[in-house]
Amino acid sequence: MVAIRTRFELNPAGVMHVGNARVALYNCLFARKMDGDFIVRVADVDPENNKIESLEEVLNDLRWLKLTWNEGPNIGGKYGPYRQSQRSKIYLEHVKILADKNLAYQCFCSVEELAVRRDQSMRNGKQPGYDSRCRNLTEEQRHMYEKQGRRSVWRFKNGSEAITVHDLIQGDLKFDASLIDDFVILQADNKPTSIFASTVDDALMYISHVIRGADHLSELPCNILLLNAFGYAVPQYAHLGLIQGKNSQNLTKQELNSLFSISALHQKGYLPECVINYLMHLDISAEEDKEIMALEQIADEFDLAQAGSSAVAFEYDKLNWYSAHYLQSSDLTRITDLSLPYLKEKELVAGNLTESEYEYLNNVIDVIRYKVPCLSEMASYAAVYYSDFVGLSDAMKKGVAAPEAQQILRQALALLENSGTELQRQNIPAFLNALKVSAETLQVDLESTLRVVLTGHKQGPDLADVCWLLGKEKIIKRIKDIVEPDV
Repeated sequence: MVAIRTRFELNPAGVMHVGNARVALYNCLFARKMDGDFIVRVADVDPENNKIESLEEVLNDLRWLKLTWNEGPNIGGKYGPYRQSQRSKIYLEHVKILADKNLAYQCFCSVEELAVRRDQSMRNGKQPGYDSRCRNLTEEQRHMYEKQGRRSVWRFKNGSEAITVHDLIQGDLKFDASLIDDFVILQADNKPTSIFASTVDDALMYISHVIRGADHLSELPCNILLLNAFGYAVPQYAHLGLIQGKNSQNLTKQELNSLFSISALHQKGYLPECVINYLMHLDISAEEDKEIMALEQIADEFDLAQAGSSAVAFEYDKLNWYSAHYLQSSDLTRITDLSLPYLKEKELVAGNLTESEYEYLNNVIDVIRYKVPCLSEMASYAAVYYSDFVGLSDAMKKGVAAPEAQQILRQALALLENSGTELQRQNIPAFLNALKVSAETLQVDLESTLRVVLTGHKQGPDLADVCWLLGKEKIIKRIKDIVEPDV
């Protein structure tokens, strides 16, 4: 039986976005499901891509998502090294293998010459592409070009056979190799192209399944041609439908690297288990009781055959639905601790909280976490419990200035001021019930009126919880700010 080995090839020049993360997730889940190995590789043959800081950021994103790898950066493995920049000798040896088989050749055509011939082909109504001009150069011609100081690339000598392959997601695919140019495998600076390096690495690392985005489908015939030329086994391929924005709009690179990056979701305060579940169910439907699962359970339930071949839309509304579940069901102390940096940033709490301050914050978070979509929103919802002033919109001011609203607010103020005890959680319902009869007679929406005065919001947590968190003193002050604004 073939050992199951999947891989995720990361580019250290950019950030990890949701499309990358989904590919990494599927590779990791499939390997875990099949008791196989998940390998992480670094595509850094281009010096501009060789950025240590970016690499660590992407690796940290994988760790944050709990997508641990069995072989790769920082842990090694028997098929390393796992950075393409450290595998140059391997790639050069494989170019020589093809050259010795007369399956690769040097091309001395300059970039300018290729551009002129491409434009000429287009003007003549022909398909633009390489015309194989250097395919059959004589030894004398090669020496002449070298003496002229021309730089050369190495191209794969393509055949004309039909290529058929079964993709685990896209189904049966057929490619006409005669329509494929003699593609470049080694650049003039002796750096391999990404297709060549990736194909060689897949073979030498015994990758059994290549699971990647559908944007790599155009590379598939080249991968197979190279593997067949070397005599290596062809892995099974699975190409996922891409992630799009709303209304089936393709996401730009800038959008992917900013709004839809994993670091952006992390900074906004989405929990890793939320992101994992959402990405998992973008195109794999689940029974209602299995939409929310731990990573281990997701791996057990994972079925690559259910993955869709078409593009899927990334929708924040659905992501927020998952987020709300985890914020509400996760351990309260964990949510409070994760919320602290956002509250400190807004200067709502100090650096070091006393035991009583932390307990109060814990109560605040417990009440508001049922209303917020992500951790970064905690500060805006928590602010009303820490600030001395509540800002109201003009429409809200007009509503609470109505005579009926003023009357019910004065009654509430009188009840509080005439009470000789602090407002305890257990006696808040009695306080609100005492106002309900008058509110109904006055045709005033008691809950809406009080909520606006106390929080500046029309919606929010249960009003009894709001009153409990604010306490008698703050409630009195906020009501007085409305009924006695000039005092």
